[in-house]
Amino acid sequence: MNHTRNTTATARTRLCPWLAGGLLLCGLAAHAAAPQPPPFERVRKDDRDPGRMRHTGAYPRFHVAWSRATRLAGVTGVFPHPVLPECIAVAERRGLALSADAGRTWRVVPAAAPEKLGAVAHVAFDPRTAETFYLATRERGVWATTDGGKTLRRIGSKAAGMAADATCAVYLFPADRRHRTLLAVHGDAAPGISVSDDAGKSWRVLSADYLVYKLACSPPASLRLYAAAAKTDKPDVRGVYSCASPGQPWFVVLRDVVPVDLAFPRLRGGVYCATADAGLYLITHEGADFQKIGPEEPPRLASLGVAWGHHADAQIVYAYEPTRRGMLVSADGLKTLSAHSRGLYTSPFVREGAHLRANANGTAFFAVANGILSRGFRIDGRLVVSQVAVSPPAVSYASRTREESNGWLRHLLPQIERARYAAPLARHLVGLARDVESALSSGQITITARVFSRGAAKTPPTVTADLTRLGGSHHTPMLDDGQHGDGKPGDGVYGATLPLDPSGLARDGRDWRRPWPSTTPLTVSATADGTTTGTVGLFYLYNRPESLIFWRDGYSVSCRDPEGTLKIDIVEAPFHPCYSERAWRLSVGPGPWMAPIGDDYTQRDITGLHALSFWVKTDGPPDGHLSVQIRDLPTYAFRTATPPLDIVAEKLIDGGSLTSEYRRVVVPLSRMLGLTPGFHTRLFCHVIFSGKAPTARHYWIDDVKFFYTPDDLQTDIRRTQP
Repeated sequence: MNHTRNTTATARTRLCPWLAGGLLLCGLAAHAAAPQPPPFERVRKDDRDPGRMRHTGAYPRFHVAWSRATRLAGVTGVFPHPVLPECIAVAERRGLALSADAGRTWRVVPAAAPEKLGAVAHVAFDPRTAETFYLATRERGVWATTDGGKTLRRIGSKAAGMAADATCAVYLFPADRRHRTLLAVHGDAAPGISVSDDAGKSWRVLSADYLVYKLACSPPASLRLYAAAAKTDKPDVRGVYSCASPGQPWFVVLRDVVPVDLAFPRLRGGVYCATADAGLYLITHEGADFQKIGPEEPPRLASLGVAWGHHADAQIVYAYEPTRRGMLVSADGLKTLSAHSRGLYTSPFVREGAHLRANANGTAFFAVANGILSRGFRIDGRLVVSQVAVSPPAVSYASRTREESNGWLRHLLPQIERARYAAPLARHLVGLARDVESALSSGQITITARVFSRGAAKTPPTVTADLTRLGGSHHTPMLDDGQHGDGKPGDGVYGATLPLDPSGLARDGRDWRRPWPSTTPLTVSATADGTTTGTVGLFYLYNRPESLIFWRDGYSVSCRDPEGTLKIDIVEAPFHPCYSERAWRLSVGPGPWMAPIGDDYTQRDITGLHALSFWVKTDGPPDGHLSVQIRDLPTYAFRTATPPLDIVAEKLIDGGSLTSEYRRVVVPLSRMLGLTPGFHTRLFCHVIFSGKAPTARHYWIDDVKFFYTPDDLQTDIRRTQP
């Protein structure tokens, strides 16, 4: 929708002075606090993009010191939190143990005792918190907790719709901004992937012709999945498969290999794959291509992973060969490998399931073999940066709501003085201003780190944070004065606070790092006596679930009109209560007609949304009928459409009939999707209007929206009341 963009700042301030003033103060504070770079250089211009900087300098070489964790026994799995470096879960003989200090101490979870759950096979953390996680068990399905393991409830079983109770692993699908989609795999126990879109309330089975042993989910910006699997008609022939999104067909990436692990890079690039019989591979072009990498005689690896290095521009690929060489590390994409295994448990006889995992920021490593847990900490040299934490660790951003609310404010503010219905318009404007103000769930973040020197230091360390990913400076100073979120002054903990400005969160496609929504690395660097070291702190910025305004003036219309009874125009629509500049005018009849509105190149995710709403009026008699349905557009499967619902017969329209006045139509999505279980809700594409008009008439349709919750719908209804 084309909105006027020359509204004055004075008009905006009249409406929402606290918002305009707050953003102005944030901008001035950030500008005033921008520090001068220190005399040593830690960043330089990027050769590929002169407007950006990359970390450089003499950071320490990678080195890990290993020791055995003697307080745990019978360990079968290690599961680090994806955002919080200090949070680790371990499956062991007593069920489940948790650590809040990167493995220095452990707390056994009584609710996960084996006599209650059986053996824990896998743990999936909600990236927003350490309190919510999901357990896959080998005998009793999937369990969930929202209080850090104090209580557990069973949310997945064969009786509830899963393929089997025996579960190899459970995953929280990264592309679901609601953080409610679960994927469970069952290995040899049952074919298929068990999927829940509502955090375990209901389940269905997809890909029933595959035995799936392990999944790798792409970062949040993509729906793509990779699987270590075998077809049910050839269970002994394993390989790596890929699909564009859950529910779409799989295609083979690597055929007739035994995959042991798949790992996504921390920076941009292809997917790393380790096999038990054919070496190492790099999968590129979303699974369409691959190349063999690594040494000519690759070791027989048990696991593979990727971790952050000393700063946000560095990553390491690590692997585990438990029989002899131990931990192998590469800083050049597996072209070369070096061993870092002093103190690490190895044995010529290792049971299946040995693996090695890094914590979220790559400062601690955990290896499991033969029930023994080894713990390794990265050694940086004399100067150490540790326990880097970001508070809050997760912030949601309603980017679409902010952008569209700002656009509506610019368009509607000049109209308030001449509006026919000033009171509802004013309520609408206040609601839009509040939407803009609350677009970010937090107005600032604080980053802290403990910095100390092994031995006497001649000069105190200079500590800075690179906050460019959040609109800050390359050299934001971190201080130990008790006034920057760092706790007590002089205790060795340094801190810095940054106001969050939505304008500083713009995604740049030229950036070599992965864009948000994702886990964002923030480099903390320290220098003393000519020595520089650093560690990455992690900040989870994600798109908040929000209602979807489907309407756009530029949407293409593909018409199925065999009788020549349909004409569509975009007309001026200065009416209450939609406040739109334009509306669709459908000239129909006599005879049947159909008008799909959408864009074949734009798929939307409507999973979990509550209802479809739009406004409609007609110039024909009140006994007219209008039907609505929705259609998906998968990449490698046939389109699916919900059955058409007559808005009058189904009593979906306010007032019960079509008239010459605008009436709101509300269609519960559960009613539409309940009739079409195979609909790809993550690939929704078209809203289709249709009917059979006995005589020629017009329909005006506007303000097409998908509401996330009933509360969102009721809020919109209140705003549009006359």
